[in-house]
Amino acid sequence: MKKKLLGLLIIICSMFVVFSTASAEEYFSADENVNDSGTYEHSHFEAGNIVTSKSNVNGLSFVAGSNVDITGNKEYGFFAGETVKVNGIIEKDLFAAGNTVTISKDANVGRDAYLAGNSITIEGSIDGAIFAAGSLIKFDNVTINGDVNLAANTIDIAGDVKINGTLKVNDDAIINNEKGLSANKTEKYQSTRVNIDFSAKMSDYVLDILKTIFTGLLLVLIFPKIFKKIKYDLQPKDIGMNLLYGLLVLFAVPMICVVALSIIVGLSVSIMLLMLYIIAIMISTILTSTVIGYNIYTNLFNQKENIYLSMIIGILIVKIVAFIPVFGPICSILVFLYGLGMIWQLFLDRNK
Repeated sequence: MKKKLLGLLIIICSMFVVFSTASAEEYFSADENVNDSGTYEHSHFEAGNIVTSKSNVNGLSFVAGSNVDITGNKEYGFFAGETVKVNGIIEKDLFAAGNTVTISKDANVGRDAYLAGNSITIEGSIDGAIFAAGSLIKFDNVTINGDVNLAANTIDIAGDVKINGTLKVNDDAIINNEKGLSANKTEKYQSTRVNIDFSAKMSDYVLDILKTIFTGLLLVLIFPKIFKKIKYDLQPKDIGMNLLYGLLVLFAVPMICVVALSIIVGLSVSIMLLMLYIIAIMISTILTSTVIGYNIYTNLFNQKENIYLSMIIGILIVKIVAFIPVFGPICSILVFLYGLGMIWQLFLDRNK
């Protein structure tokens, strides 16, 4: 699994070497072992088996590998791996996922932290809120200034742990050394415990993200005109119409295929339409993700247009949000329907 994951990461980064308008070293570092200590005034991506990221990134820092060790100063951090250790400064939000995730004593997160892992250890300073899900979550002599939202089997408290906001935790969690924990308010919610091989699930999750990115890059290569015709300006009216069109396409096309089958010459038409329908379903999320990433990359990060980086940022955000219980699946459905609606709009505007 690790070799397949590394191979896919290298393929993705290699494609950017060919198609990016900037030099590869400015945006990507990819190898079996990566040790990057550069300074970048834009988003930067690092991928390998063992990744030691000492880089300073004024933008989104995406690091993926088997073993990931983070130092340096990053504006935003997106980190994934079997083992993820954060030692540096994340000026704004941190997203980290892996079998083992550690926020060390030397780490500082300027805003919110979103963590998923089998074992999560929090020792460093976090100025915002924490959203963490794992089998074991450990807090070691740390002060959290925001709310703490946990979903865990076991919570270990080492030393003095202070939460200046509200602690929300599942009612069946086992809390060890609870006397060392203080919070302004504690809320418990009812949960259903599900036994899952988290390591295997996380590996599949990361692989799914990478496959989606790879598919998107191939689409840009083969059908560049599609991405030039997409409307990237998100207006409330257009969002509503695309969602409506997507819903109509989702149900109308199968019905048309069934009707076409009843016509003598309708078999070939039905098969062709069904193939196009399947393709549309496969790429709809990629198109919507690109639009989301484009608006974040150009508006939030104030960067020049780059379709490749926009796509990767959008896919990462959509996939990470999809991981959130209840809220995630709803967002995934809306993203999917919006993409179908965009494809329908592209079909209508194909001669323009």
